[in-house]
Parts: sequence; structure tokens; C-alpha cells
Amino acid sequence: MTWPASKPDECTVITKDQLHEMLLNAGNSFADGDMFFGRQSLCLPPRSTLQLRADVLTLTNPFCEISFILEPSGGIFFGRPGTNALEQPLLPNGEPTFETRTTGIRVTVRYSAIRVQHNDMPKYRDWSKRVVSGAQSWFMESGGG
Repeated sequence: MTWPASKPDECTVITKDQLHEMLLNAGNSFADGDMFFGRQSLCLPPRSTLQLRADVLTLTNPFCEISFILEPSGGIFFGRPGTNALEQPLLPNGEPTFETRTTGIRVTVRYSAIRVQHNDMPKYRDWSKRVVSGAQSWFMESGGG
């Protein structure tokens, strides 16, 4: 979303610069990607944390945890992207010009058992569904799927 539905005092704010530094420190592939437009920060639910590793992003708060985990397929295609041709152009040194690796993203959402009856749980369930569907849409629109 380009504008948060929450008020500033209802957010755990992570700025673009903070996220960039976290991604760099984790050796994450998205560190050099410009994922922001409009607002230059994330507004996460209160008491949320963002943990990053090279292949995992985890959002955690008292109500739920959402993990995005990269899962490489192990397959490599050396043909020209966007074609079904078996043409595999080579560099002068004999190595393939192109290399495409298929990677899946496994998303797991876990809800807190001790807060399952809390009045705010429906809001967190809705929020987690928006996060997951928004990420899916973003990857599909950017050519990932």
C-alpha cells in the first residue's frame, strides 16, 4: 500500500534507509532493489520486528509471524530468457551467456496460540493476508511468476 491505514502512533516504522542497511548486513539479494515508492517507510503493527537473513525475511509481532523463505529449485537454464528456443549463446571463453535459476518463495504464517481469542486477532489475520497477497501480486507483476 502506498499510504498506511494506521496512524503514526499505531506503527512500528522501518525507514527505507534502515531496511536497506538490514538487507545489506544480511547479504540479501534485494538490498540493491528499489522497493519503495510514495512513502519511504514501512508501517508495521505495534511491537513488530523485521528479521533478515540472506534467504529469509521474517515479520514478527505479538499476534503472528510471517516468514518468506527462498527455496532454490536447483535447476539452471542457459537459453536466452523469454524464448523457448534451445539456443544457448556462449561468451568468448565458452561459458553460457545466460543463466536462469528458478527460485520459489515459501510463505508461512503462524498465529499466536495464546492470543487466538484476543479481540484484535481478526485485524492481524486480515493484515497478514494483505501482506501475503500483496507480496504475491508484487512478484507476479514484476515478472517473477
